[in-house]
Amino acid sequence: MTYEHLESRLKRNFDMVIFSQLLEMDHEVNRLNSYIRLYAYIAEATNVINKMKRALFNKDKPQLRSLCDDLQRKSEVLGMYRICESLENVRIESTKMDEEDRTKDVFHKRCIPYLSTAKNRLCTNFKKKKRNCHTGLAE
Repeated sequence: MTYEHLESRLKRNFDMVIFSQLLEMDHEVNRLNSYIRLYAYIAEATNVINKMKRALFNKDKPQLRSLCDDLQRKSEVLGMYRICESLENVRIESTKMDEEDRTKDVFHKRCIPYLSTAKNRLCTNFKKKKRNCHTGLAE
């Protein structure tokens, strides 16, 4: 196992630990604080990904990097390091982009789907955690 592989596994587990802590930080029965924070983050991530796709289509590299930086800061605050890693990949690829379509295709096929997958995983994990919290509260 390489160092990169171990680091990736650690970050994935660290994401889930932070994610669990966010959901457990509310001591009230309704747990609204963490839910609102995570729902807002997921909505923002979805919105930013759509804006990134438009910026990519328009070949607006400064806008693309700006969106990456903004979402990366918000992801770091919540400890979503896998998404930060995806955003860093998008940022690196955007600096390599030139006016050729083949570069755009490689970027579009590799980075944007990876970021979307990370966001979708977050949504799925959030729904599972929410269901578990509600099940635990009902008992």
